[in-house]
Formats: sequence, C-alpha cells, structure tokens
Amino acid sequence: MKIDRMKMLALMAEKSMNYSELAERAGIARQTVSEVLGDRPCRSTTLGKIARALGVQASELVKEASKCFWCRSRIGKSTNGS
Repeated sequence: MKIDRMKMLALMAEKSMNYSELAERAGIARQTVSEVLGDRPCRSTTLGKIARALGVQASELVKEASKCFWCRSRIGKSTNGS
C-alpha cells in the first residue's frame, strides 16, 4: 500500500518532526520512513504505526489508487485475471 507523500510531509511539518523523530515515535527504522516517503509501498502494519505516530487515522495517509501507478497496475492485474 502506498502513502500519500505530501500528506505525510505536511503532518510531519505540523508537528515539527523529522524522519528520525517519526521513526522513533512509530517504532520503525529511519530507512523505512525514507522508503515510504520515496514512494515505495509499505505493509499495513507500517502504515498503522506511522499514522499513530502522526496522530491520524491510517485512511488519511493512504494514496488514492487513481494517483498511484503501483496501485493502478495492481488493480489492473486483479481485474484482468492476470
């Protein structure tokens, strides 16, 4: 699943939080924060940890499938029977 990078960065800015601080609060590696912000997909458990650390619902961070190439390609595969 992909996280909306701009939403996540905005929430981090609102809380004056850098990558390392978010990683510490979420209980994940700083590298994971970098990867997620680099538009790599993450597990739902990681999404949940990040959302809790930012004080929002996980659904607020999920990138819309229509804006996500990876999501569209996965959806296309599941609906085309591939």
